[in-house]
Amino acid sequence: MFRCTGEVRLPGYVRVAAVAAGQFGRVSAGQLKNLGVDRRTIARWTAHGYLHRRLRGVYAVGHVSPSVDKALLYAGPGAMLSHGTAIWWLGLSDRRPYAIDVSTPARCRSVRRVRVHARRSPDRLWHRGLPITPISTTLRDYAATVPLDQLRYVVAEAEYHNLLDIQTIKVELGRGKRGAAKLRRALERHEPRLARTRSRLERRFLELCESAGIPSPRSTSRSRA
Repeated sequence: MFRCTGEVRLPGYVRVAAVAAGQFGRVSAGQLKNLGVDRRTIARWTAHGYLHRRLRGVYAVGHVSPSVDKALLYAGPGAMLSHGTAIWWLGLSDRRPYAIDVSTPARCRSVRRVRVHARRSPDRLWHRGLPITPISTTLRDYAATVPLDQLRYVVAEAEYHNLLDIQTIKVELGRGKRGAAKLRRALERHEPRLARTRSRLERRFLELCESAGIPSPRSTSRSRA
């Protein structure tokens, strides 16, 4: 009979899978190194289809399905979804951005389909398992990239989902901040009924009624998810 002494070390691929399971199936090159996986093993696993390189230093483990979390791993510790990507992740827009926006305190360059924004503040919140910029910051960043009508709709959606905190947002509206002036205009012209529309055509019709100064029809009620 053999007696087991000391700690049993799990195989490398098992340790990697365990880490990736908590990161939507992805792992960074630094994490592989910390797990004791050397470059030759990475090359072998990549050739055999166990690892799939998604970005520089980011690998999908056992699959190649797309996910925004790969951009967070690429951007390093403290990274968070931001701008239009955070808006989409919050469910305030059904437009999935072609490029993933991430903000990070780390030094990192943008790459294909990943836009990296420098962010000094470490503040972030978690939504559906991923970190995003605070709602007030997200709306201001988004305001700098979209037309006013699109921003007004997202502001209405934020209120509908109980995410609109006017007082907190006002702190974000300092002079010289990109998007602040447009977000201020969107709040001044805030129309909650935009969140009850079912199409861009309905939203456009409400805006035309508003511009002409005529009463707009009552919007169909929308049930909360």
